[in-house]
This record gives sequence, structure tokens and C-alpha cells, in this order.
Amino acid sequence: SIDVDVTGVADAPTLTAELGEPTVTQTGGEEVEVTIDHSNFNNADSGFSVGARTINEDGSLSEASADNLSYNQSPGGFGVSGGASGADSELGYDSSNDVSEQIVVNFDDDISSADVSFAWMSNSEHATYEIYRDGVKVGEGEVTGVTDNVDAPVTLTADDGGSFDQIVFSAPGQGDDYLIHSIDFTTVEGGETTVEYPLDISSNL
Repeated sequence: SIDVDVTGVADAPTLTAELGEPTVTQTGGEEVEVTIDHSNFNNADSGFSVGARTINEDGSLSEASADNLSYNQSPGGFGVSGGASGADSELGYDSSNDVSEQIVVNFDDDISSADVSFAWMSNSEHATYEIYRDGVKVGEGEVTGVTDNVDAPVTLTADDGGSFDQIVFSAPGQGDDYLIHSIDFTTVEGGETTVEYPLDISSNL
């Protein structure tokens, strides 16, 4: 006779967990209207920060800094200190290097929209902008000047209708230069912020 030992073997299950994109919910608090203009564009403690990127001699862009910002009195608005195109106070385009100066606006808290009034931009000049959320571009567009003075505000929003925390302004091409007269946005002070992450768990035997 032959003795046979049988040992049962069970495969260990494979467990997979996937974390989704977060959903941020703000409850309570008070809505506050904020305006960025000539009186505070270089402040760093008002719920936002503004910096400008100038063009280096080799055609690259500098780091964004408030020290690179400039102000023009008439028409009123802030721009970039440099000689790319237009007045030295304007944000302009350097055709010799095919690159634009930039103004970078960061918001301490996510916002849903911004009303931007451009200045010193004629109907043959244009401004471009890119909207970012956590470093990912979620919107972009181009604005055409109207009065060559202070134009009516244009509302900027993300393509998906969600919130965002940064806008980068530039000039699209030769002869495009302008100022930013003001940026209006709404933020919430106080209240409670809740962040929810969807979790998907699956197993295979």
C-alpha cells in the first residue's frame, strides 16, 4: 500500500486600492470681495501674490518676482519692468527671442472666477492667459483690447467650471503689450474646509 499526503494550497488574494481626485468643500464662512490694483499689487499678505517674469539676455524667462513689476499712472495699471515692446512699464512681447514677459498671479485659496480689467490695449492688441489648479492647466484664452485706455472687466474661469489658484498672463505676439488695471475675485474667510478622497478597493482571488 502507498500512503499519500494531500496538502491544500489556497492562492492569496490580490488587493488593490486606488485613491481618486479630491473634492474640496467649503462650508460656512463669509464671502469677501478682493481687488488687486495699483494700491496693493505688490502686497504679499492679502490673500494673493503677484510676480513678473522678465526676459533674460539669452531669451529665457526670469523667476517670477514682485521686484519685476511696474506701475503706469495713465492709463493706470501694473505691468512688467522691461523693454520687450511698448512702454517699459507694459507687459510686452520680445520678437527677437519670440518670447513674452509674464505676470503670475497666485491666490492663497482657490477661487471660481476672476474679473480682469486690461489697460493700454488697443483693438489690434491682445492678451493671453492660462489658468492653473495645483500646477495643472485648466483653462486658457485670449482677450482683444477695446479702448486703448481702461477696458471693461472680462471674466476668467476654468474650462471645467471648477476652482483654480493661479493665472499667468502673457502677450501672444509682436506688437502685443498691455497693462492690468485690476483683478476682482471673491474668497471665503472663516468656515470649514473638507477634503474628500474617493477610495476604490478591489480584490482578485
